[in-house]
Amino acid sequence: MDYQKDQALTNMSQLWKNPDGDLIAPLVFPRIPVNAASGTFPAWGKESLIIREDLTRTGKALTREISVNPTKGTWGPLTEKALKAFIAKDQYKLVDSAFDIESQTLEVIKSQMALSEEYKAARILTDTSIITNNTTLTSGSKFTDAEVDPIATMTTALKAFRKKAFKLPNTMIIGYDAWIALVSHPAVIERFKYVQAGIIGEAEVLRVLAPFGISSIRIGKAQGTLEDTENPDAEPEFVDMWGDNVIFTFITTTPGLMQVNGGYTLALEGAQYVDKWEEKDPKGTYVRNNDYNDQVIFSTDVYYLIADVL
Repeated sequence: MDYQKDQALTNMSQLWKNPDGDLIAPLVFPRIPVNAASGTFPAWGKESLIIREDLTRTGKALTREISVNPTKGTWGPLTEKALKAFIAKDQYKLVDSAFDIESQTLEVIKSQMALSEEYKAARILTDTSIITNNTTLTSGSKFTDAEVDPIATMTTALKAFRKKAFKLPNTMIIGYDAWIALVSHPAVIERFKYVQAGIIGEAEVLRVLAPFGISSIRIGKAQGTLEDTENPDAEPEFVDMWGDNVIFTFITTTPGLMQVNGGYTLALEGAQYVDKWEEKDPKGTYVRNNDYNDQVIFSTDVYYLIADVL
């Protein structure tokens, strides 16, 4: 089989982006290139935050000494990700050029791979066994309960975040249905009742949360249908990616392995490309998108999850 790397499709692939900006995974797991499928890194803790009450030295007294010894963190092995689609010979007759049908097919492939990354990111960040800084709302404390103040619930979580992370969070991620429940809640409407036309949006909520560090709200709107790979004939399950959850996190503006950030998508350099090959029976061409990456959590301290808010 003659597998041919297609540079034009590879370039098009790298330029393609989800047009509606609904995907959050690229934000919370920014892509970092690495030159090997596995490796190690120096893992620093909170040594720089230790307070020494007395640093006085007099006479022949020895200078106080500290120990600075980072531990060794590991990542990988990364795994190959790939998806292909078959374009039958007759499909080429429906378009002006082969590149048209191949690029359109590639967009579908890329969309499905991006949704796969979004799904995995949401599953990681809404799993209370992974994000251990969390609270799960029960009956009587949910955003749908009229007697509850959702803003107070969130500010309590933000205070807990700061004590654990020694940083202020800067980003709030909230599922779409949870967002609608938040801005529709009687306590929130009462708080903003003098807002023009009574419309509550991101700007209004940001004004309340800004003193706690929040400068960005991302509403999880991504949806999809989850297919059972072991049982492809089963009815696909509708998935609202971010569900009824609220996540507070700190996201660095300068991604890098030595920067404080909860997680990264580590991607093997040179392993993101598109190739294609012809088939004789049935007649047509396969187009495949290839990647080599994994979403890796580096610190759970910079996340706080409020689960099951509805």
